[in-house]
Amino acid sequence: MKSFLLKAVQNGCVSHLRQEHARGKYADLLVAEESAVTHETEEYILYSELFIRLEEAMACLSPVFRLQIGNK
Repeated sequence: MKSFLLKAVQNGCVSHLRQEHARGKYADLLVAEESAVTHETEEYILYSELFIRLEEAMACLSPVFRLQIGNK
């Protein structure tokens, strides 16, 4: 009976450690995904603002110069 109880406790501990390890890996994955999404969003906003500024600058150019830049 004693060996059965010891083995049951040991199995319970191993199971608990496996679950904790899996939770840790899942939490790391969530943090990494959140970081990637945040980075992609910031990058999108940056390029959107850059594109708007570029269009504004192009609008200030003469039509002839604008066509020359557009053809390159």
